[in-house]
Amino acid sequence: MLVNEKQKEFIKLRIVDGKAYENISKEIDVPIETLKEWSINLIDEIELFRSEEIDKLQEEYGLRPFKQLKHLAELYSKMRKELDSRDFSGLPTDKLYYIFYDVERRFNSQFTMLDDDWEDDLDYDDYDFMDE
Repeated sequence: MLVNEKQKEFIKLRIVDGKAYENISKEIDVPIETLKEWSINLIDEIELFRSEEIDKLQEEYGLRPFKQLKHLAELYSKMRKELDSRDFSGLPTDKLYYIFYDVERRFNSQFTMLDDDWEDDLDYDDYDFMDE
């Protein structure tokens, strides 16, 4: 569906700015009823725009899974070095251990796959031996 400039502005104001129909109506001079119709008729465009905005945010703030994993690995490494350097004589390490094990758990969970998870990705129709 072709989207005109006012519809594009409506989508941006609704999705990015989170504005209410009443405020959008005043800002772009379109009746509220029309905006409600657009929100139904332009659902595919709205979802595409929302998806693109989420993608931009994930890229901008390093929220991609690989970047998160890399960050956790770096944090884990730093904390491990810090713990290794301590002699623990009178130092309050309880909080450091708590954080360390939380990071370790999160880091390791990135690599944990249940035994049956890999089977979910298989298409059994591709394998003749499954029919035997």
